[in-house]
Order: sequence, then C-alpha cells, then structure tokens
Amino acid sequence: QEINGWAILLATVTGLGLGALWYSPLLFGGAWLRATGFHEAELHRHHQLALGATVVTTALSVLALAVFLAAVRPPGLAATLGWSLLAGLGFVATSMLSDHLLCRSPMALFQIQAGYRVALFLVAGLVLGLWP
Repeated sequence: QEINGWAILLATVTGLGLGALWYSPLLFGGAWLRATGFHEAELHRHHQLALGATVVTTALSVLALAVFLAAVRPPGLAATLGWSLLAGLGFVATSMLSDHLLCRSPMALFQIQAGYRVALFLVAGLVLGLWP
C-alpha cells in the first residue's frame, strides 16, 4: 500500500495544532507547568529549539504510524483508529511510563505528556484513515 505524503503532512500539522491546544491554558498548560516545575519565562529561552524538535518528531511519529498502518491494512476507519490507539498506548505510552518512573517524574506529568501522544496517534490515525 502506498503512503500518502499529503495525509502525513496534514496529520502532522493537525497533531501540532492539537499539541498547541493540549499544552495551552485552556487544557493542560497550567498543570504541565506545575508538574515540570518550570516557570513560563523559562520556556521562552529554549522555545525555538523545542518547537523545531517537536515539528520533526511529530512528523516522524506520523510517518511511522502511516507505515505501521500500511503494513497492518486495517479494514476501515474504526479499525484504523483501533490500531492507532494500540500503537499510541503500546509503543509510546508504555515506553514513556518506564522513563517517567526511572526519572521519578510526577505521575501528573506522565499523564499529560503520554495523553497528548496517544491523542496525537488517534488524530493522525483519523487523518490517515480518512485520506488513505
């Protein structure tokens, strides 16, 4: 099965938009700041590097999901979302959990960060499923 580059681009942009909303004051931005111990002023010092890395890693995550879904060949949108959820939980969230436990990060931080990654995989799966 072919990989749709335009769908990957759209899923990446959509995922970045989700991240902007997820980490905004409207959703989990305040809780994330508290869990990390950062102050908003600190974030602006490393903002460009972090944003650039986020764009690249989001695009790579979406590309990996697209390759995974192409190999699995789910038979419809519901199955695509199911496989996307499995990938987000099984590959990403589980790896993040061991890192957070080893680093003794607050569980709230894990929940916010892993929750975003799982939501990203679902949104990307939705785009990839609707535009194969």
